[in-house]
Amino acid sequence: MERYDGAFFGNKEDSSDVRRGIEDMMAYFQCAREEIASTPDEITSKTRYYLGDLVPGLLAHLPQTVECIYTRFPDAPVSFHEVSLQTNRAPSVQDLRGRGIEVSFFAEQLLERLERDALSASLAQDTSLGASRPVRLVRLPVESLLGVGISRSLDDIFRKAQDLGLVLCPPAVGPVFCLRYQNQAPGSHLYVAMQPLNNESFAGEKLIFFFAPKKDDADSMGLSADFVDSHTAFSPHDQFLFLLSEE
Repeated sequence: MERYDGAFFGNKEDSSDVRRGIEDMMAYFQCAREEIASTPDEITSKTRYYLGDLVPGLLAHLPQTVECIYTRFPDAPVSFHEVSLQTNRAPSVQDLRGRGIEVSFFAEQLLERLERDALSASLAQDTSLGASRPVRLVRLPVESLLGVGISRSLDDIFRKAQDLGLVLCPPAVGPVFCLRYQNQAPGSHLYVAMQPLNNESFAGEKLIFFFAPKKDDADSMGLSADFVDSHTAFSPHDQFLFLLSEE
């Protein structure tokens, strides 16, 4: 299968490249031409796939029928996922381990903090635990945001995502996503785009959740946490989960 590069990050589009990319997608997904859009103007209620750059306003304009986006087909798909978040509650270490999910030492520390914070918020607001709301997540590689070839800082990634209408996830997305999709291989490094939280073992250090394959089962994911700061570099193949703005 040939790689489509024609409409990648502001390069002048070659109509033959676009046409070839669409033909490859039609063959791969066994779908009709009307189910693929390559410009925002082509998007309809029948659109299932999008081939082209990520531009401001695009993600909010996409109907929920869209399954994935490609800036370079067949590489680096941008996909959508739905989970339910509960008010003032995040899954506990016991919830995850009870389902056979591996939890790293630093992820365990973050989960314990979330549990304490959730209880404190519930008591302060006099609200009950457990009211849930569905949210839509966007999983995308760094290269789909900022191009291929060089590593990018956390600040660069978050800033570009904000320009596209994406927002940072509540930290609870980490364990919730892991429970929902535990039987799917995380593939490349998959991080939760979240405000980094202080680490209790090392003063001044901050952590975010990421998903790693289980040690004894590469097709299942476990929950880990990694040290980051605003200048931490991420490779073009690293991936992030963002929250699709509800506005």
